[in-house]
Amino acid sequence: MTTHFGIDLGTTYSAIAFVNKGIAEIIGEGSGLVPSVVYFGEKVVLAGEAAKKKGQTDGGEEVPRIVTCVKRQMPTAKPDERDYFQRPYGSDGEFGGKTYTPTEVSAEILRKLKEETVKHKQADIKKVVITIPAFFESDARQRTKEAGAKGLGLTENDIVLLEEPVAAAFHYASEKKEDIKGKTFLVYDLGGGTFDITVLSVEENPQDTEKTIYRVISTEGNHSLGGADWDKKIIEFFKKEFQKETGVEYSEANAKDKADFHEWNNKLCLEVEESKKTLSESAVPTVTQTVRLDEKRVKITLKRKSESDEEETFDKITRPLLEETFLLTDIVISKAREKGITRIDKLLLVGGSTLMLQVKEGLLQQYASEPLLQGVVPVFHEPNKAVAKGAALYAHRWAVSERLDQILIDTGRGGQKSTTSDLQQVASEMGMSMEEVQEAGSISFCTISSQSFGVKLLKSGVVRATSDEDNYIHNLIQKDSPKPCRGESLYSPSADGQTVANVAVYGNDIEEKEARMDASEIKDELIVTFVRPMNRNEKCIKIEIEMDEEGILHLHGSDTRGGERQSKRIDPNIPYEKKKKNT
Repeated sequence: MTTHFGIDLGTTYSAIAFVNKGIAEIIGEGSGLVPSVVYFGEKVVLAGEAAKKKGQTDGGEEVPRIVTCVKRQMPTAKPDERDYFQRPYGSDGEFGGKTYTPTEVSAEILRKLKEETVKHKQADIKKVVITIPAFFESDARQRTKEAGAKGLGLTENDIVLLEEPVAAAFHYASEKKEDIKGKTFLVYDLGGGTFDITVLSVEENPQDTEKTIYRVISTEGNHSLGGADWDKKIIEFFKKEFQKETGVEYSEANAKDKADFHEWNNKLCLEVEESKKTLSESAVPTVTQTVRLDEKRVKITLKRKSESDEEETFDKITRPLLEETFLLTDIVISKAREKGITRIDKLLLVGGSTLMLQVKEGLLQQYASEPLLQGVVPVFHEPNKAVAKGAALYAHRWAVSERLDQILIDTGRGGQKSTTSDLQQVASEMGMSMEEVQEAGSISFCTISSQSFGVKLLKSGVVRATSDEDNYIHNLIQKDSPKPCRGESLYSPSADGQTVANVAVYGNDIEEKEARMDASEIKDELIVTFVRPMNRNEKCIKIEIEMDEEGILHLHGSDTRGGERQSKRIDPNIPYEKKKKNT
């Protein structure tokens, strides 16, 4: 029975997948893609296709209860506060007297995916790998784990987060059976609601040559840029043309009946999504849309492209959105070059929105003269499903590794290397070949720190300060550093005769060694005790910050004149205020 699954928790569509006889498969009817839409009714909560179509099946008055694009709110919501999320027609986030957070809405989408999985008779969810954009910072990552725990009925220890570009590249390599060691990927991931651009390399593990490392080199993204914005541009075009034809602004304020307006507007949104697909499928297509407001009905035509510069076309009105993705791509390529990358071997297109012809055409035109991409042609490989399938393959690797580790523990060989006999046992139990078991255990993933982390100092360079105006953050770990990573430095106390130092660790998005206090957020503190009083001219406070592969910080402080090294484990995903309450 399958117990480990991969989930692509998307902005507009989500999917759950598992590995069957070595092949990753999406679970569900049809394409298996489930709309990331939730409907909050008076007595029922729906997710998926039923929620998306609720405004058409039960009337326009139900539309304001439909929630979409909640993933966009995961990075921006503040800890321990109720959050207001995006809906098609505006919202205060409250239904039936309860205000829902983005985490709770995401949990409903995951609960729907679980329902789909339960229908699969050989499925029993025990562990899951949930994918996230590589640019997601600590708070967004933690909210995703919390949503997984609520929606799937698991503990957070049963959930592993995997960066979407890593999952897509892993799926590509697994399906193509290519030897990609030594290769560098540029993964351009344009989904329904978010954009993620990442350079990653596939390397041989120097500590274990049998293992392969997927290492994220540089990454950027925008959690509010995706296919939904292309839809919005089309809708704006149709509404503008409607006003030109009728002299009436297409708005709720001008409608005789608000419920009818919501129904028409919702229908327009759903139809525009289909129109966008039509505009993406051939070189010069045309779509015609009927826009209705009360008794007024206007048929409006939109072409994909035109030889006339004056004519409004799909490619023209959405070009600024495409150029936003190029700006972020430029940054990522520049960072990769600074880190020694001299060649990109694969340009992998991921996400359903990359199927728009303007994306591939635009990339080829934009980067025709880019030295790192010379001769590289964009590659599609199941752009809608690659992330979920990659997560499933990683979950499968996790299941194999867990079983091999358990065999070693059961036989009193914990920490040792698995034998051929162990591999044969797992192959027999899991219906795999020996080669598949070996391959599953040969992949390692190395990602980068999404933030910089450092200690609070006085401008004069001491650990403790009396006011924020006198402070800055000395970053010991820089943003984009490959995990695991570490940094250390020596400091002096702020006053003569000190016997302890209060070391405060902060996180920020500044890549330089120094960061402003107002750009940083406290993560935790550690009291370092001295062996004897220390003066301001003694630089004897040694501070070390280590980050492990899971992104957990390990803070160490010591007096270099002697005494014990004091340490603290810091989860940067947990808000400092919550830690204070628990102490």
